[in-house]
Amino acid sequence: MMDETEFKAHFDALNEHLLEVMPIVDDFCTRQGFVYLDRKAIGRYPRIRIERPGTPTIWFDLWMELDADGCRYEHFNPKLPYELGAGAYVDVAALADPGRRYVKTFACFRHVPFEEIPGCLMGALEEHLKTLVLWDESYLRKYGMQIDLNPRKE
Repeated sequence: MMDETEFKAHFDALNEHLLEVMPIVDDFCTRQGFVYLDRKAIGRYPRIRIERPGTPTIWFDLWMELDADGCRYEHFNPKLPYELGAGAYVDVAALADPGRRYVKTFACFRHVPFEEIPGCLMGALEEHLKTLVLWDESYLRKYGMQIDLNPRKE
């Protein structure tokens, strides 16, 4: 069994290949006003999540998919599949309750081998941003999933 240092080193090595696409994501973030989510907030499995704060907050999430058994891959291979998800959410506060989040998501692509990501990532980000910027609070209330924030325990 791995100790914490070995565990961290293992996941650092598993994430190393993401450095190849960081310049693409950096460029998109700079031009479109997105920021990276803290790695500690999104786990150690290979993943890049960016968001543009506002009303609504819009985001993209590039992550290594799971294997056919629903388990994490333990070693990188350039043929491993990646998904780019996207979505938006808006938090609506209410006086009498803790508020609600309205969220809508979709997959920009799925099952794309990592070796193909550098060639298609910027195009996918730019193309799907066109959809996300059309979603406002009214749209998310109508078509998004409603989540109670801090639900009451009975």
